[in-house]
Amino acid sequence: MNFNSDGYLDAGLHDMDVEGIVEHFVTAFPASNTRRAIIEGYIRHRSEFSALGVACVQLIDGSFVSNKADPGDIDLVAFADLDTIDALSPEDQKKLADLFSGPATKATHFCDAYFSPTVPENHPLYSQLRSKRKYWMGEFGYDREDRPKGVVRTQIDPAANSTKAEDLNNV
Repeated sequence: MNFNSDGYLDAGLHDMDVEGIVEHFVTAFPASNTRRAIIEGYIRHRSEFSALGVACVQLIDGSFVSNKADPGDIDLVAFADLDTIDALSPEDQKKLADLFSGPATKATHFCDAYFSPTVPENHPLYSQLRSKRKYWMGEFGYDREDRPKGVVRTQIDPAANSTKAEDLNNV
């Protein structure tokens, strides 16, 4: 994985499975004091989300996907089908909310995690939710000085037990 002169991935989406994330952002930084704990929290987060039986696409951003030696967390947003989320039991909806509670999730999983539902194009909420997805692409695709940067895209699919990069064409 190459980083540009600002320390970021080249602009655009970089599809990876979890093994690629570990290889490029943990193994490649053997002197890091934080990356191992962060990836362990992230993998726990993925596992707890997967246990809900919901497929999603995640965008991963922040200093974890930069060349910073010791990032503080992983920034992520997950996109999943609204009807699938609505069909979860109240208990599972609470678990989902706890997994995507923004900075509060950092304390439990080293993830600054957010959630955004998706719907088909013919759904009445499509335009509104598409705007939210564009918001996240803008937030994650640029740094604080509005320089473009790359974003990692990965998938969680409990039914297929798939985290392969080639399955990521929905976001």
